[in-house]
Amino acid sequence: MARNMIQYRGSLKSCNYGCSYCPFAKRPSSPSELLKDREDWMRFVRHLETQSEHLETFSGQTDTFSEPYGAVMVVPYGEALIHDYYWEGLARLSRMGTMEAVGAQTNLSFDIERQLTIFKESGGRKEKLRVWATFHPEMTTVPLFSEQCRELLSAGIRVCAGAVGVPENLETLRRLKEALPGGCCLWINRMDGLNRRYTEEEQQAFLRIDPWFYRELHVKKAMPEQCPGRLFVESDGRMRRCTISAPPEGNWYNTAGTETLPCRKKACTCYLAYGGRMDCEERTAFGRWPLFRIPWSPRAVFLDLDGTLIPENGRMGDRLLPHPGISGEWLDFFKRESRTRSLFLATSLPWKEAAAKCRSILPYISGGVFAGGAHVVFRPGEDQPWKDQAGKDHAGDDRHEIFHTFNAPWLPQISALQSDSRSHFRLRLSEHEGRPYKLTLTRPQKCGWTQEDVIAVTSLLTPGAYRCFTERGNLQIVSREVDKGSGVRELCALMGIDPRETAAVGDSEEDTAMFRTCGYGIAVKGGSPKAAAEADFIAECCPKDIRFHTPVPHSATENIRAGAWLPALNRL
Repeated sequence: MARNMIQYRGSLKSCNYGCSYCPFAKRPSSPSELLKDREDWMRFVRHLETQSEHLETFSGQTDTFSEPYGAVMVVPYGEALIHDYYWEGLARLSRMGTMEAVGAQTNLSFDIERQLTIFKESGGRKEKLRVWATFHPEMTTVPLFSEQCRELLSAGIRVCAGAVGVPENLETLRRLKEALPGGCCLWINRMDGLNRRYTEEEQQAFLRIDPWFYRELHVKKAMPEQCPGRLFVESDGRMRRCTISAPPEGNWYNTAGTETLPCRKKACTCYLAYGGRMDCEERTAFGRWPLFRIPWSPRAVFLDLDGTLIPENGRMGDRLLPHPGISGEWLDFFKRESRTRSLFLATSLPWKEAAAKCRSILPYISGGVFAGGAHVVFRPGEDQPWKDQAGKDHAGDDRHEIFHTFNAPWLPQISALQSDSRSHFRLRLSEHEGRPYKLTLTRPQKCGWTQEDVIAVTSLLTPGAYRCFTERGNLQIVSREVDKGSGVRELCALMGIDPRETAAVGDSEEDTAMFRTCGYGIAVKGGSPKAAAEADFIAECCPKDIRFHTPVPHSATENIRAGAWLPALNRL
């Protein structure tokens, strides 16, 4: 799955707006300048298309930038989206199989119907299109700008709105927040030319408009190691790590972007710098591509049990838990998040063992992936349309279950190994209607399983018919078709949602399958390096670091429109 993002800035330095502070205001471009900008942009597009076509060539390389790009964002000096060729290029990029998101910063002054027609006729996929719209109070009005946002949303385009935090514009920005349609957040950028600190009253006023504004007030120290997979390309191919890192080094067209780029900055002073960092607090709230600044809210979340919800070493962060189990922090997380999305467990444990370990959160979960994907449980709520598919189990709760059983003619041979003093394992069999769906060979965790030990067991199995993996002193055997990722897909099919609308939290190599399946993966710091490599975010201290956006009512002067996605103020 592509996780790298590239930002592009062409040679365009003209804009149709005349804002007093902008050096590009009302500066027209000559035909030759526009032709050069078009040629540079199309060269960039063609180069990405060629990289995608030759993906197999790059797949064997180890450098970050040898992997495909999953998102492209145009960050122009002037206004790009009034020019047809930018829409044609974005459409071409959106057709790439590895590309998940394409978009641009804009003042939203373009003709929406006309430009979306160009995008569509060029083969563009609108579900991948993202628009970062900046409000300029000198050049447009609240009703006009909010109507433009509404028109984009109605067309199925994801959009965010933002403005510079000018204290004198506070009342206008309050009215804009009220006027924006549900589903369109309003962010505020710090005003660089203010030449003074914001007063406490001003800070609180902007925080009420944009609860994430506090991040604009606290500059982060630059840390290049927090910026893997990021690239900024100039019109001539010169590269930077991000928009503010300097100076440009190397040329993307000559090196395919495989160089390690320096930062040379002391601090990340703007959102386009800090917003793409792996340790950025907004990452779980803004999804896989946070630089577009469009909030993302998963419809379901899958959470690993041992090592994630229940720490292996009895610690959460730097705290030693007196009674390792589901912590109060995780219980609060489940209570809060279950109000707005479905929560599922995802574990190698059988259902009953998992339920016994986390009784406190059972009222808040909708089922899960158990036995390493071999058993899927779905517990639809009273208001969910799938309830009529469910059957009642012996415990009396309605649930739909899927078991992936297998034939085990070799079971007597493995059972016989238990009596061998050199084997030192205990055999546990999980069955459904007399057929096994998981076999667990358990040893004390300190003993573990060597490669030789594993081969001694797996050599008895039918080749290619089973998936075998080791985890915490256990050798697990399940059907070859199942893992946590397959369980996620089955549950999403039952709910009628796309797996890309979900998130996963885990710490082990077993969790990488659901990280690749879900739209967003969160790895617990200190867990498996393979899990961390597949994740979109590394959580320092779960669940404090997990801040999914929650749908809350978005009020307007005359009515209430549900659907605006804003982080809760009490999470600041």
